Amino acid sequence: MKEITPSSTVGDIVTDDYRAAEIFEKHGIDFCCGGKIPLTEACLEKGLDIAALTSEIASLRQEPVGRSQNYAAWDLPFLADYIVNTQNCLIHLVS
Repeated sequence: MKEITPSSTVGDIVTDDYRAAEIFEKHGIDFCCGGKIPLTEACLEKGLDIAALTSEIASLRQEPVGRSQNYAAWDLPFLADYIVNTQNCLIHLVS
């Protein structure tokens, strides 16, 4: 995993470890459409201490990622199939 710096964008942090999305959601930080902003800017906007937020993400990274959820380690064809099949299941549930 990449080191988190003040200039790391929130989108890159979530891309590196999807579990960080939960922390950003908890603090009201947009990591999707607003994911191109640096961590320092996101913290300033929300009045958060960057050291505390970085520590929270670092603690999360100490926990092992379940093999079944380590999407970054999956081969691209398998990942594509997983996405398509998951979307199809969701479409059937909503229909």
